[in-house]
Amino acid sequence: MVQTLIIPLDRRRIPPNVGNKAMNLRRLADKGFRIPKTLVCNWNAHLRYLENDPTLNTVLSNQLTKYLSNQQYYAIRSSANVEDSLSHSYAGQFQSFLNVCGLEAILEAIRSIWQSVQSETVRVYQEKKSPGREEIRMAVLVQEMISPMLSGVAFSKNPMTGMDEVVVEAVQGPGTLLVQEGVNPLRWVNKWGTWLQQATASGVDLQVIDEIVQQTREIASEMDSDVDLEWVFNGNQVYWVQMRDITSITKLNIYSNSISKEMLPGQIKPLIWSINTRLVNQVWVKLIDEAIGVTGIDPDSLTKAFYYRTYFNMGTFGKVFKSVGLPRESIEIMMGIVPAEVRKPRFRPSPKLILKTPRLLKFAADKYYFSGRINRFVPQAKLALQAFSFKEIEKLSPASLFEQIDKIYQLTSQIAYYNIVGPLLNSLYHSVFIRQLKGLNIDYKKLDITADLTELKDYDPNHHLAVLHEQYLQLSEPLRAQIQSNGKHELPDHPEINELKSKMEQFISQFGHLSDSGNDFSSVPWREKPEIILELISHYQPAAVEQSDRIHFYQLKPGRLRGWFLRLLYQRARQYSLYREQISSLYTYSYGLFRPYYLAIAHQLVQQQSIAYPEDIFFLYANEISELVKNNALATEYKARIETRKQELVSSENIPLPEVIYGEDPPPIHPVSSNTMKGTPTSRGYYTGPVKVIRGLNEFSKMQSGDVLVVPYSDVGWTPLFAKAGAVIAESGGMLSHSSIIAREYNIPAVVSIPGVLRLADGILVTVDGFTGDVIIHEDPAVEDLTR
Repeated sequence: MVQTLIIPLDRRRIPPNVGNKAMNLRRLADKGFRIPKTLVCNWNAHLRYLENDPTLNTVLSNQLTKYLSNQQYYAIRSSANVEDSLSHSYAGQFQSFLNVCGLEAILEAIRSIWQSVQSETVRVYQEKKSPGREEIRMAVLVQEMISPMLSGVAFSKNPMTGMDEVVVEAVQGPGTLLVQEGVNPLRWVNKWGTWLQQATASGVDLQVIDEIVQQTREIASEMDSDVDLEWVFNGNQVYWVQMRDITSITKLNIYSNSISKEMLPGQIKPLIWSINTRLVNQVWVKLIDEAIGVTGIDPDSLTKAFYYRTYFNMGTFGKVFKSVGLPRESIEIMMGIVPAEVRKPRFRPSPKLILKTPRLLKFAADKYYFSGRINRFVPQAKLALQAFSFKEIEKLSPASLFEQIDKIYQLTSQIAYYNIVGPLLNSLYHSVFIRQLKGLNIDYKKLDITADLTELKDYDPNHHLAVLHEQYLQLSEPLRAQIQSNGKHELPDHPEINELKSKMEQFISQFGHLSDSGNDFSSVPWREKPEIILELISHYQPAAVEQSDRIHFYQLKPGRLRGWFLRLLYQRARQYSLYREQISSLYTYSYGLFRPYYLAIAHQLVQQQSIAYPEDIFFLYANEISELVKNNALATEYKARIETRKQELVSSENIPLPEVIYGEDPPPIHPVSSNTMKGTPTSRGYYTGPVKVIRGLNEFSKMQSGDVLVVPYSDVGWTPLFAKAGAVIAESGGMLSHSSIIAREYNIPAVVSIPGVLRLADGILVTVDGFTGDVIIHEDPAVEDLTR
């Protein structure tokens, strides 16, 4: 019986020995997409060729003759078992031939493709990509040629960045111009129906490219995979001649700092990274598992540091989104990197997501009643925190200190969960409430949402500073002068000052854990520098907040049904405004406990000459500290690491970084190149004034009334500065960052998320546009152009 070697691709059943290209074309045809009429010479013919079978040529000739036309031109292409797989594509490794006519010419082309399996090019490729030298079995496609008016490729995702945009490249004429002759192609990029890039003056009908874009998206959807396609347009119809998965982005991670701007802003020292990212990442994994089921995500895979700044791995989030059937565009919307001109697609629940609905509803119900959990947890956490004391911790052994640090971590990880969920729910209730107010034509800023919520004062250092400031003003002039002459390091011993001393001690007990950053326990807390508190008390300036046009919620007159819903949102927004402050205070205090315990270890390492200074411990990762405590022989190596990291932190402090980083390597740094810096506007208004760059609490005193406050970010400890500021600029942050919230409350313009803004020199005149996000640097010949 004669073995069947030639198989029409439209046969009802196709054997696996036709190769990956043929199988992919058949999948396209089965889904209704147009492909050329195609025959397949299966790889049994190749095996017989390798065995020098003398009957092979006759069998092939006889079987091909049944299907070929002497008047038809054909494209002869490889279809090996190793091609177009997820692990290797073998793109361009084997020969292809176009415009082949006649039986003998087709047979010669098939033999040439078989011979190309043994080529030097393929050998080198295999050694690099597949050292095991997988055996290649070569089937061959014989496709009817489509007369090409246009030929090209289409990608269902950007193959360089992984962004959800269809990229189309084309040449006029055959595809060999694109692949073999290096002709610059015409290029189009389409994102969700919007053209991000178009080939100008190309003479190509855009409707054709639009059809290619639409079919590319349909193919990717049908195949449930991102695809790389080759196509031909004959002047009337588009034919698909090849399909493969986009292997270049299967392992490409995309990192974004859009989340970290709010949660982990600025540079992070190694020890802070070891603790902080682990705490935050575990919470995110827990929330994801609660919502959709156990995912097995490694918390360490969620973040990566570039130049000591935190980026979230959106590739990991993308896999989670895909697993539950969320739209492919969701990840980019979450990253906040969608171009402004692109219209975001409407959300349509997928079957996968519908199957998750019961679990998601349970998750939503749990968070709807989350206030009960907060009310139970807060007093328990406060009680647990009282177990930790700073007294005589320097006498504890390293083992005991590590044991205490582990207990602090366990407690802080519980608080961290509430510290993320609480603010998220607070933002949700506020956002829905604001939308409802817009429907009533009410300006949210005029509504005093926290009116009569006196409990908030317990968590507001500004309120207590105002009380202390009033008491300070009641002191006699000679006493105030004596305080000034003492350099404010301590209060003089005088009966008139005893009450102020007592209240200052209470203030330190309540707010002494605050520092420049609640996310960085290497920052010196107020309790370690009480002179800073005295500085704040003596120079405190209350904010001038207009109250005349403020309205109370109960002055609103919505309808009955809408009023019930609005009242619910109002109560929830107020409630979670308080929860946010309560939990934030707990987290900041608990997280700050790491500092004294690690410094106690550091002092012992200094005594052993393992590190030079106690603060050097912050430049080691947590596992390195454990190793160094166990093995003092590592001291020389670790001292060198510490110095290197210090230099790296300084050299990268002011470099502007992109919002999105593709892949694992740090991006090259490009300087800011315009006299106008642009950021995100978060509080409206205009203001022109001199800059004061404040990096930490030791620089608070240089801030003067009317200055433009420039900060890397801000935390609650920075609040007193806002009372003096005419405007605020921050290197990091978003709409719900501390800088933005306080600026809105103080009715001063704010622009955040401006890379490199800390390079501005004190005294430079700038105009802050709180509507557009522009910061205009006024020309000053005495000042170096910072944008070069």
